[in-house]
Amino acid sequence: MAFGEHLVRPPAVKASGFRKFPIRAATVRLRFPLLTSTLKTMKSFCTVVLSGLVCLLIFAGCSESGSLSGLSKCEGTVTYKGAPVAEAMLTFHPDGGGQGMRAAGAITDSSGKFKVTTLKSEDGITPGNYNVTIFKLEEYGDLPPKTKTEDGEEIQPPRLKKNILPTKYEKKETSGLTAAISKSKEVVDFALSD
Repeated sequence: MAFGEHLVRPPAVKASGFRKFPIRAATVRLRFPLLTSTLKTMKSFCTVVLSGLVCLLIFAGCSESGSLSGLSKCEGTVTYKGAPVAEAMLTFHPDGGGQGMRAAGAITDSSGKFKVTTLKSEDGITPGNYNVTIFKLEEYGDLPPKTKTEDGEEIQPPRLKKNILPTKYEKKETSGLTAAISKSKEVVDFALSD
């Protein structure tokens, strides 16, 4: 046997009257016919179950379950030192444990105005009391050098980002921002300072 020949194909071994190479389907079928039929049955069962789950997920995604009833429209403006803050991200965290309350969010436009979203764009917010957090990320520094993927493709990582608003507004425990949402349309303005 030449060097490395055993790595290409292992030598045949005679075991209980069968020529046996590394495990193959034929070996399993010949030696374990009951196991083979059981594996086929399990494979069929798993295929049926997975197909049913996929259909269930598709139909669930097409239903109107993606909406909530009883939401109130909520909008407002975010300013920092009197100037509107564009592209600020707001999160409304339920305060207490009102039943059916969910977190909601918004992003300000170029004039600092926002409309709150819970599930669908600008659908509103569940009535109740909320603690609010606000931050705005801005790129800074030089563009990082390009890197290569495992495939050898060059990619450009994004610039680093930092919050340009005071850090106290990032956490609901320290922001001091609250909103009391009633069943009617609410306008909530946030005037931030240092």
